[in-house]
Amino acid sequence: GPIVQFSDRFFISHYVSVPEAGLYNVGYQIGISVGLITFAFNQSFVPYLYEMLTQITYAIRVKIVKFSYLFMLGFLIIVLLLWLITPFIYRYFIDPKFYDSIKYVWIIGLGSSFGGMYYLVVNYIFFEKKTKVLAIITFSNALLSIALNYFLVRKY
Repeated sequence: GPIVQFSDRFFISHYVSVPEAGLYNVGYQIGISVGLITFAFNQSFVPYLYEMLTQITYAIRVKIVKFSYLFMLGFLIIVLLLWLITPFIYRYFIDPKFYDSIKYVWIIGLGSSFGGMYYLVVNYIFFEKKTKVLAIITFSNALLSIALNYFLVRKY
């Protein structure tokens, strides 16, 4: 939720500086574009996936697993493409006083690609109605995220 989503900026503001949090936010806005792509993909893929899961056979299971791995690789390729075009985005769309924020784009993009992988996998949990397991995983992930933000922002 929002607490986890903004904990990174809170810790940067508190342990580094407010201007650095501003730079981070500029980089975040570009890096999160990967998340927008993966989320949009997930929204369009879910109906197809659920249709396949209702007709599950060994062959369909293998096909779904292959698709999942292929999409995960695709999400990482999107991060690579973002990394390659980021200098052009900055040159033409970002004010030079924010150029230092470029260092945050790739890590936010990478995190967003892992978010896309999460969306991809969580669909199986929803389909199987194992939402209790999902709640435990999501809560654990939130705690881990906040703890890592706390320790890593202070250290780096």
